[in-house]
Amino acid sequence: MSFFADVKAGKAALSGPLQKAEFTEQTVSERLGIPVENIDIELTRLGGGYGRRSYSHWAINSNITIGSFWAPRFNFMASVEQSFLDEVAEAAGKDPVDFRLELLDRAKNNPVGERNDYDAARYAGVLTLLREKLDWDNPPAGIHRGVSAYFCRSGT
Repeated sequence: MSFFADVKAGKAALSGPLQKAEFTEQTVSERLGIPVENIDIELTRLGGGYGRRSYSHWAINSNITIGSFWAPRFNFMASVEQSFLDEVAEAAGKDPVDFRLELLDRAKNNPVGERNDYDAARYAGVLTLLREKLDWDNPPAGIHRGVSAYFCRSGT
């Protein structure tokens, strides 16, 4: 599930599909020590929530991919893998997009194993498009960005 949280100096702006905004507002207030009147919640379309979006943990853990997802194991592993790749890229002094593109180039030109379900060139194309559309190499001042690209599985 997608959820956005912008928390700054005693204020929080939240945006996402919730069923009980008041409960979420109270929980965020208690957990983060922010007065309720300084919490703004924008409700988005709900989609197939299956009742789980009535809980406030979506707002508290808005940047952690655990919980009731369509594929919990894959979502958790994506978070772990992509965070690790960011750390390795930083340790190597490389841009996170460049680092991923280098790995995908290796996978395309020298694949490991015989059953690779993903298309490395297509995967790289997505990251290249991201770089172009976001003007990745020229971030606005004071803005910190991250990137994550994870292949889960083919099919539905």
